[in-house]
Amino acid sequence: MAKSLHARLVAYRPFGERIGVLAEPVSFSASMLHNDDGAISIEYSLLSGDAQAFDRELTDGLEVAVEVSDGTGYQEPDNARFVITGRSGKTDDRTRTVTYSGQSISWLLSKAENNDSSHLLADGDNKGKRPFYSSNPGVILKTLLDENKARGGVATGLTLGFDTAKDAGGAAWARKYTLYYSLGTDLQTILSSLVNGGGCDWRTSGRTLKMWNADGTALSRDLSKIVVLQLARDISEAPYEESISDLASTILVE
Repeated sequence: MAKSLHARLVAYRPFGERIGVLAEPVSFSASMLHNDDGAISIEYSLLSGDAQAFDRELTDGLEVAVEVSDGTGYQEPDNARFVITGRSGKTDDRTRTVTYSGQSISWLLSKAENNDSSHLLADGDNKGKRPFYSSNPGVILKTLLDENKARGGVATGLTLGFDTAKDAGGAAWARKYTLYYSLGTDLQTILSSLVNGGGCDWRTSGRTLKMWNADGTALSRDLSKIVVLQLARDISEAPYEESISDLASTILVE
């Protein structure tokens, strides 16, 4: 018998304990992206019996996790933890329905910056920038996150699933870089540059930031020999497109 996928929302205090299941949303949608921030949108009536989690100011903070189940228990997949950052509604709405919007918890990296001026170069072509000489992605991110944590920043609520020697899968870091960062560059920008440079892939698991060597087997398993999807059996429909607009009978080569 085919299984059905179910989803639910669970509220958490910011960097804190579980509040409970949000069982009565009017609707919600969420995106969980590879190497990028996702987003969530939740419509909720404040008249519902379990709306107490939303009875707070935005500045008080609220985390919402998406959990999924195929009938064997609910689990929170990767990239499924969000921070509520906005809300909207109408004052004359008798249902008191409010739309809450949020960002992936990884979005908090945009609020952590390279702010330690003691490491800036005093002269040379990169004067005023912070150098990382022959450093792997783990060294760069962990160093900056540890500094942010020491300042009491957003990194205080995050944990790292990697270290300066090995990635989240236990493999030694494969690439090293010599990079220079301007004062005030946020860690989200730095992480994106490492991804675009082929240095790493990343995900979040709850409040844990995990990083791997780029295109590693931990995230790129080849299941093509054991997972075969067939039309009409596993796939009910699929798009197709054909065109002969570029067909030619003679080609001129100069």
